[in-house]
This record gives sequence, structure tokens and C-alpha cells, in this order.
Amino acid sequence: MKQNLALLSGPIAFGAAAFLLTGTFQQSSALALSCALWMALWWIFRPVSIYVTAFIPIIVNSLFNLIPMNHVISQYFSEIAVLLLGSDLICLTWTTTGLDKRISVRALCSIGTSMKSQIFVWFLASTALSVFLPNVVVAAIFCPIAVAMLHFTGEKDISTSQTAIPILLAIGWGSGIGGFGSPIGSSANLVAVSYLEKLTGHEFMYFDWVIRFLPVLILIFLMNLLFLLFLPCPVKSLPGTKGYFRSMYKSFGPMKRGERTGLILFTAATLLSFLRPLFAPYLPAMKPAYVFLFLGMLMFFLKDEKGNPMLTWKYAESHAMWGMI
Repeated sequence: MKQNLALLSGPIAFGAAAFLLTGTFQQSSALALSCALWMALWWIFRPVSIYVTAFIPIIVNSLFNLIPMNHVISQYFSEIAVLLLGSDLICLTWTTTGLDKRISVRALCSIGTSMKSQIFVWFLASTALSVFLPNVVVAAIFCPIAVAMLHFTGEKDISTSQTAIPILLAIGWGSGIGGFGSPIGSSANLVAVSYLEKLTGHEFMYFDWVIRFLPVLILIFLMNLLFLLFLPCPVKSLPGTKGYFRSMYKSFGPMKRGERTGLILFTAATLLSFLRPLFAPYLPAMKPAYVFLFLGMLMFFLKDEKGNPMLTWKYAESHAMWGMI
């Protein structure tokens, strides 16, 4: 019953708003506002996936012809989608080569045995990594590692473990707030950059974002860290964890060619995005979105240490975050 009511809330609100707003606004404007209301209700109540909701403007416009359809369709593969696709292609090779686990475990090798040290390092590592990687990816990398560590220390049932709560919260919160640190850390940031560029008529440099928002990120980080550190916990230390991570990192062996390639290309794409002011006059069209896409496309041609392509389309097609794009 609830599901049906949530499903009907959108179309009913659309019709009611269109009727009430017509006269106050032009018909096309009234219908556009009604479409936004429909989407908002479905985003809140979730009778269908938010990705399905995203296609409502196409349906509404095809029925009422509010604006030329190519104006609507073009938004579904905007620069934001291009950047997300390019960064996704690069980051997929982190998974196929094991670079994601290597970087994560390396960051945890300095972790102390006290719970406060545990919380701080998990929180800092997930925050720092999510500045450049999608939040979901960071959480997906760290959570299995944290669970494996907790099992190693004797926590059998993670779902009822009080010790796991602050550590998993640190990962979840760090993955969430870290994306605030740079435009490429979250798709919401890219939307903000897009609107800023439309409002000002000028390209918004990623370097400017970091200068303005890094102090805010540090403040939010410290506030959340204080809360996490004062959470009640049944134990004060987790002995053996530093040795556990060092042993795990040692088992990876020396860095392989595929891992180096993935790391180099991601670092190059990130640096070029932030150094955009230096080459913008010479390559005005090579914005960060196209830098990431260009280097991401190289993954289909470059080889790993076994002579295999760094990325195949079959793997990209089944593992890329198409919903977010």
C-alpha cells in the first residue's frame, strides 16, 4: 500500500501543480516546475530507483514539448558525465590490478594499537582517499579490510560487535566528507562547478575549489573526529593490528607494472586537472573532464605485466558505475 501511494504521489502532484500554477506562470514553466516536484517526491519516497527518476524529464518533455528535445538529451552526457566516466575507467584498473588494496593497506601500516589511533587512521585514510575517488568506491575498499582486521582480533560477529562501530563509522563518515575536498571527489561537486560556470560565464578552476573549501573540510574533519573519539567502546586497544597490516602489505610483493600504470595515469589526470590554469590558454578545450576521459581511454590500449590490456570493455561495461553517471 505504501509503495503504491509513493508511486502515485509523483504523477498526482505533477497534475495538481500544473493545474494550480498555470495562470501564475506560463504553461511551459508551470509544467517544468511540476516535473521538478514529481522528481522530488520520488527522490524522497523512492518508489523506484533514483536513476529511473532521472529519466522523467525526457518523458514529460516528449508529451508536452516544453523545449527542444536535444536540449534535454544533451544533459544526460554533459561534461560531468564525461568526467565521471573517465575517472571510473582509470579507477577500475585499481581494482583489476589490486592497487586499491595496496594503497589502502599501506596507509594503515602505521596504525597504532589503541582504539583512538585506530579511529584516527581509518578516518584520515578514508577522508584523504575520497578527496579523489568516489565515496562509494572508498567505502567498498576499506570496509572489507576493516572487517578482516576485526576478525583477526577476535571479533566473530561484526553485526553485533561494539568494537566495530567506531571503526566502520570512521570509514563511512570519512568516505562521505572527503568528497567535499575537491571537485572530482563527488558528483554533487561537479554539478556545483557546472552551475558556477553558467552563472559567471567563466571556467571554474579546480585549484580555486581547494583553496576555498580545504579549511572547511579540515574543520568538518576535526568536529567529526572529536565525536568519534568520544564514542563508548568496550576495548581500549587492538593488539597485533600493526603487524597484521604490515604482514598483509608484505604479501602483495613489489609493485607490478599494471599497478604503476594505474597510479601514474590517475596522478597525471588529477595533477593536470588542478594545473589547468597553466595550459588553458594553449588547450582551451582540454578541460578536466576530457583529460580524465583521454587517459581513461588509454587503459584499453596499455598492457600490464602479463601483456594483457589494463582494461577490457567487457569488464568496464559490467563494473562501471553507470547509475551515478
